[in-house]
This record gives sequence, structure tokens and C-alpha cells, in this order.
Amino acid sequence: MKKYLLVLIFFVICVLSLLFFVLSWWWALTVGLIILGTLGYIEKILNTNWPKNWKIFFLILFVTLSIGQATYSRYKERVTNEQFNLKQRKAAEQVAALHARSNEAALSAEEAKLRATDAQQKQQQLQRENLELSLQVEKERRARVKLEEQLAPRRLSKANRALIINAMSRFRGMTIKVQRRGEMEPYAYANEIAQPLQASGLRVQVDGGMGGMSPPEYGVIWWARKENPDIGNALSKLFTDLQIPNQGYFIKDLDADAALSVGLKPPKINSSP
Repeated sequence: MKKYLLVLIFFVICVLSLLFFVLSWWWALTVGLIILGTLGYIEKILNTNWPKNWKIFFLILFVTLSIGQATYSRYKERVTNEQFNLKQRKAAEQVAALHARSNEAALSAEEAKLRATDAQQKQQQLQRENLELSLQVEKERRARVKLEEQLAPRRLSKANRALIINAMSRFRGMTIKVQRRGEMEPYAYANEIAQPLQASGLRVQVDGGMGGMSPPEYGVIWWARKENPDIGNALSKLFTDLQIPNQGYFIKDLDADAALSVGLKPPKINSSP
């Protein structure tokens, strides 16, 4: 009987050792406690009576395994708690890192928005400056054009020459004096007026020369005999149609049928900007 029990105890020890090496301490202790807890039932089943020494040994072994089980369970619980706490700390750190990155992204987005607003304001300011510059350039261009028009010498176009010939051809054979006075521009303009007058059949007498006018005269001044006002009226209408400023006089003593004097180019007065 004792030999049978020794074999059984040896088998149990081998099983527990195998559990210890293959699985863990916890399995070995748990199975050992279960076996020790069922020794009373085994004793009845086998209809045997354990020796006192064996019972004391089994009791000491049970207590020892119980203490080991409790210690291991406590250790396991502590390790599990530490791992759980570690995972919680890591999760909290990850959440904090995500919040930090979210705040950085929000800050970057706000900075980008501010930069975009600033760039838009600068663009609008540049557009206003460009518009002001364009207006200033246009104003200067108009002023330059006006100045060029003012300084440009007067010229008769082909249409104007034809208009003079047609208007004055009915006075063919009459005499008209053209006085060239003043500076280069009115001197040349008087010659241009004299040419179509002569082409209309009038006898043109050109006199005068270069020199200043004192006092200065502007536009065209014409004279006609009182007894022959038609040519004077024709000259008045002709120059008006040509948009040439003119003024005329009907006089009694005139050694020609009509006369005209070409003065300076009238200054162009325009109050518009």
C-alpha cells in the first residue's frame, strides 16, 4: 500500500512540475491545492487511512501552497495593476499629444488665416494704389494731349480746303488781301488759307512778314466793304463752319473787296479736369 501511495505521490509531483515548467506557477499551485483538497475523498475512495506523518506533511504542504498561491495572486494582481496603470498613462499621454497637435493645427490654421487676410489687404491696397496711379497717368496724358493740341500748329485738311473753294468760288475775280503777321505759326496758317482762296478764283494779295504782334491778336479778323457785304458774310459763315474763331468789320474805305488778318492761335480754355 505504501508503495502504491509513493507512486501516486511521485506521479502528482511530476504533474505539478510539468505544469510549472510548461504553463506557470499559478497552474502548478492551483492544481496542487485542488489535489490536496481532495485527499480526504481519495482516502475514503481507496478505503485507506493516511499515516499521521503523511497527514502532517500534506497539511504543511497545503498551507505552503496556499501561501504561495496567495503570494503569487497578489504579485499577479500588482503586476496587472501596474500594467493597467502604465497603459492608462500611455493612453493619457497619447490623448494629451493629440490635443497638443490639435491645438497646434488650430493655431497654424489661425495664423494661416491671418496671413491670408493680411495678403488680401495688401493686395487691395496695391490695387488701390495701381488705380490711383492709373488715374494720375491718365490725367497727365490728357494734360499732355491738351498741351500738344495747344502747341500744335493749325492746319487745313483737304476737306477744309475744298469747303473754302466751294464757298468762295462765287466771288471769282474779286480781290482779297491776306495779311501775314506775327510769329511762325500764324504766318504759315495765313499761307494755307490764302492757297484755297486763290484756287477759288479770288485774286489774293499777300503782304506782311514775320514779327511780333502788339497788342496780340487771336483768330482771324476780316474786313469787307459796306457796299458789298456779301463777301464779308460769306467769310464769316465760312470761318464759323470751319470752327475758326473770327470777327469781322464792314468799312467804307478799303483798297480791296475784302481783307483778312491771321492772328495767333487762340488759347483753348477748358475748365474740365
